[in-house]
Amino acid sequence: MTSVRAALVTHHHKGETIGPVLASWGWVLETIDADTDRLGTFSGDVARPADPVETARRKARLGRDRTDAPWFVASEGAVSAGLLGLARDVEWVVAVPRDGEGVVVGVAQSLDVAAFSLEVGPGTPDHEIAERVSAGLEGGHHLIALRHDHREPSRGALASVEDVVRACAGLGVESARRVQTDYRAHLCPSRRPVIAAAAADLAVRWATPCPHCGRGGFGPGGPLSGRPCASCGTPTAEPLGRWWVCPWCARREARVDNPSPVSAAACPVCNP
Repeated sequence: MTSVRAALVTHHHKGETIGPVLASWGWVLETIDADTDRLGTFSGDVARPADPVETARRKARLGRDRTDAPWFVASEGAVSAGLLGLARDVEWVVAVPRDGEGVVVGVAQSLDVAAFSLEVGPGTPDHEIAERVSAGLEGGHHLIALRHDHREPSRGALASVEDVVRACAGLGVESARRVQTDYRAHLCPSRRPVIAAAAADLAVRWATPCPHCGRGGFGPGGPLSGRPCASCGTPTAEPLGRWWVCPWCARREARVDNPSPVSAAACPVCNP
């Protein structure tokens, strides 16, 4: 097991989640607190200008002036509507070199993340807010209150019903507001196992050498389409497997893991 010295850049105590996972793979990790919120927030107070992987890469590079570590680690998450109305949490943990633009990415996802949301209208009474928000505080989760127009900064880290009621009032009773899960990692326990899984995926990928250049980081990239039609054998758009890619030399290999035929309904010839 090769030791890797790296700095984790975080503003929300992710060292407690990512650190033990990478340490178990031989990484020596220091933690740097940097204002990663400047790159986007779950509340929407600060828009995220880039995709999640690029945002995580930019977070990691915020630590370059704070240490001489050769590698930097950061993470980013996205919570969206998933299957059957469940929230889908996708987490990315990345490692980037001090010099150069390459990035090694670990990823994990879950439908078990908390996803409380309550719309609060201008006329919603305090007692109704109080009655409904307790469910969002279960399991040690915190809540955040925000205005839809973002004319006032959101009020987060709300740990009690009383905190939520006061925060909603402070945002202006004449405005439309929303109370939702505060998805910052240190305030959202159900995100943390997914972040840990993404860190483990990063470690596995790091330990996988590219068959061409020999550097670690070889692993799954985009989907590989082409499952055959069960009727005529024509390749379809259905996933056949994944492309495995190297972040350093751009080597790409097709890895087939699901060659079974698909229904003719998905075939561009049988069902044009």
